[in-house]
Amino acid sequence: MFRVALPVAVVLVSNFAITGCSDGWSEPAAQQSSAVPIAMRDPMPDNPCGGVRFVIDTMHALQVAWLPVDRRGAMQRIADFAKSAPPEIRRAAEDVSGVSARAMEKPDARAEVSTGAVAGDFAVLDNWCSWHCQQLPK
Repeated sequence: MFRVALPVAVVLVSNFAITGCSDGWSEPAAQQSSAVPIAMRDPMPDNPCGGVRFVIDTMHALQVAWLPVDRRGAMQRIADFAKSAPPEIRRAAEDVSGVSARAMEKPDARAEVSTGAVAGDFAVLDNWCSWHCQQLPK
């Protein structure tokens, strides 16, 4: 049993050391100053991909009950993105904007970020980002 467990442990440790547990949206844990995803700390890039990534990061954070320090700033960034989103994702961006604003303002509204309707809108944004933002740095 020890012979099997040791190689598995070595593979797991080396995998975490190489990737830093990075999911592509945040920096490796050793380099992070906080648990806040990169898109939520950096200024919004002047393109729709940056806006979609910010919305996706914020919604993921809200789903695990994390609230941004600057709630008003986050709500404003999401609302601004919803207004300027490409036409094919504007409705989804507007819907997610409203839900995320309510979730940030009222703790009892946080369950809304995990509903089926929001999941559908979120999937639209995520699919659009996967299709259009592959060539841009994350």
